[in-house]
Amino acid sequence: MKTTFTFILAIILYSLSYAQKGESNIDRTSKNESFRIIDNSNFGGSQNILPSMKSSKNGDIYKVTFLVDVSNACAEGNIWFDPEKHDLYISGTFNDWTMPGTDELFKLQPVEVQTEFFENWEGFDYWTTDLHPWTTYQLTSGETWETHYIDFPGEGTEFAWIIFNPFETTPPIDDTHPPMSGNSYAAAMQYKGLNDNKWLISPKMEITSSSILMFWAISFSHHYGGGERMRVSISISGNEPEDFILISERNYIEVPREWTLYTYDLSEYANHNLFLGFQFVSSDGEMLIIDDITVSDVNFPGNKVYYQITLELPEGVHEYKYYLVENQPTWDIG
Repeated sequence: MKTTFTFILAIILYSLSYAQKGESNIDRTSKNESFRIIDNSNFGGSQNILPSMKSSKNGDIYKVTFLVDVSNACAEGNIWFDPEKHDLYISGTFNDWTMPGTDELFKLQPVEVQTEFFENWEGFDYWTTDLHPWTTYQLTSGETWETHYIDFPGEGTEFAWIIFNPFETTPPIDDTHPPMSGNSYAAAMQYKGLNDNKWLISPKMEITSSSILMFWAISFSHHYGGGERMRVSISISGNEPEDFILISERNYIEVPREWTLYTYDLSEYANHNLFLGFQFVSSDGEMLIIDDITVSDVNFPGNKVYYQITLELPEGVHEYKYYLVENQPTWDIG
């Protein structure tokens, strides 16, 4: 049961190059005294610890944090990790393959891992108006205006928001209206009436004390009464329009004709589950475009399960494997 598995290695806090599959080779230029291995797939691997990561306090001993995503972890025997009944241990050459479950020093603990929320609309079909898991509301009703310059699928129909691909319009407009990244962005078109009101609401996320909202917006044109009007709101209660409170300045933002970055500090909502709301409120406009929405340092409760352990290890190559332990020490579940 001491077989090691090839796995995906992601090393943060320093740069690296791969010496061979399943092993990382860290150059000698790094000045960090500790580093973290993020295991995202199978239950083991091989780690080459080199002098570049030496701690100034501990000679040739290195502080190494193993962080493993066990959200969908399956051990040998088709046994799925269940935090209600399994403990998770690590064993390897660094502890002479100590039997899992016999030494608490090698037991991993559950941790919350902050991540970045990022949306650039590349996971959606072009021209779709179904933006799930985002929620859209159209509080005005009626067909949207056609543009005088281009044609695109769904033009002139009734919708709240659409995934817009400027490379596939007729003619293409990627030279004048390129996405911030990828091939598409989210767009709201003015309906054939005044004072539009269309919402784009994010999935729920848990905000932390260092969460920052950043996104890019642009008006398609200024031909109808200036820039498109937009409001930015948050909700810590629900994702209905009436749940939201305004966080953007004034009654609305008038979005320029050039891509503009908007930034909002969300730290005052730390430890709250929060929805973001982007509201198109042009009086007599054309099209508002939003792209590359980012929220730093957020948690997604229930989506991921991580376990972590920090060990002090000597320089060299270390093979290791994770094991599930239920009730008593065992090699059987790894």
